[in-house]
Amino acid sequence: MEWIKCSERMPEETQKLLVYSNGEVVAGFWNYVMSPIDYKKYRAFTDLGGRKLDIATHWMPFPTPPTE
Repeated sequence: MEWIKCSERMPEETQKLLVYSNGEVVAGFWNYVMSPIDYKKYRAFTDLGGRKLDIATHWMPFPTPPTE
């Protein structure tokens, strides 16, 4: 699997991902979050704890786990 630039495309559905954000690889989700200003939902990358990742530049699906 290769890294996908956020400027090229975003994930199609909510799923667990690896995200490159602020110079680190973070396990996270392409998720729905709530805006604290107007209380509308929008899509964003979050870490596994649900905190929004502000500067995400690349992502990739989680690799398939080993079968043995």
